[in-house]
Amino acid sequence: MSQDDPLKAPEQSEAEPSGSGIAARRAFNKRLLFATVITTAILLCLLEGAARLCYRDQEVFVPDPYLLFSPQKNLVNFKIKTPRATYWLSTTSDGFRTWIGAGPVTVAKPPGTYRILCLGDSVTFGNIGISDNETYPYYLQRILSAKNLTKPVQVINGGCMGYSSLQGLEFYRRTAMKYRPDLLIIAFLNNDIHPQMVTDRERLSSSEAAKILKTSLQKSAFYRMLRARLSGEEIFESMRGKSNFTSRVPYEEYRENMEEFLSLASSEGTEVIFLNLPINTSSMRPDETHYRAAVYDLAFCNNAGYIDLVDLFTNYQNYHHKYLFSDLIHPNPEGNEVMASHIAGYLQEKGYLTK
Repeated sequence: MSQDDPLKAPEQSEAEPSGSGIAARRAFNKRLLFATVITTAILLCLLEGAARLCYRDQEVFVPDPYLLFSPQKNLVNFKIKTPRATYWLSTTSDGFRTWIGAGPVTVAKPPGTYRILCLGDSVTFGNIGISDNETYPYYLQRILSAKNLTKPVQVINGGCMGYSSLQGLEFYRRTAMKYRPDLLIIAFLNNDIHPQMVTDRERLSSSEAAKILKTSLQKSAFYRMLRARLSGEEIFESMRGKSNFTSRVPYEEYRENMEEFLSLASSEGTEVIFLNLPINTSSMRPDETHYRAAVYDLAFCNNAGYIDLVDLFTNYQNYHHKYLFSDLIHPNPEGNEVMASHIAGYLQEKGYLTK
């Protein structure tokens, strides 16, 4: 009987690949990985190219590391064409929405001028389809300029589509506050109650690396288009009641933001008016009543102004048989004009313009 030599290398089994087989497999895996990366890159480039052709927001809103996004600056009668509407948009050097003929908006207030700054979301800025001369700040300027007032009035549109109260507060701190308005009109709600996985405060307080990543992603038209498609009302309905989602600005934080607006404005001698934003009452969400009540409570307790636009729209529509909304929450041009006319009447009635 032969005995195996312990120093002799064991023979290679047929199932075990040879050295050349392992090398070939590694080479194949590398080629497969390379092909996958190239194919994915080409697919993403095609999607990005298609998005840039179909989704034209890059010229209007740009990434902002402190506000997530902000209006593009120095637009002049920029034409925007969407499947729903064609409209025009102009902005100042600080991103305020303006209109042809408004004149320059300088940091230094013109002598003797009463300056009104309107802060808010798309209701203030103007929703999709609303041109510069169809926003409520434009109508407010036109109405007040036509009155025989003791001093000239300047109305500034400091709204931004998609902003929550936290973004508006940060914009006020960083940019708008230096304009030293005599009156601040605040209108935030619709975006604050919108559901997300994380709150706006968490998004804005993220690390510098995360901010850089988000800013880079915001440069992609495909990413922005995807986010826009995922923020519709049908997504809101699917998220409602699920414990893993939160409001962009929870109620407690919303109230804190409004209190901070009051504090900052008071430190500059600026008066404040809160707007109870109009809405098709049949679509009012149960969770937003607390937010609306907070604004009324803060106005009452701090001697600030408060204008209820919900009842205004309801009564106007019932009496005139005209619909003032372009959708469930955004006023159409006629709605913006009705809104501005009511605000102008309130300002005169309460003596704001004679102070």
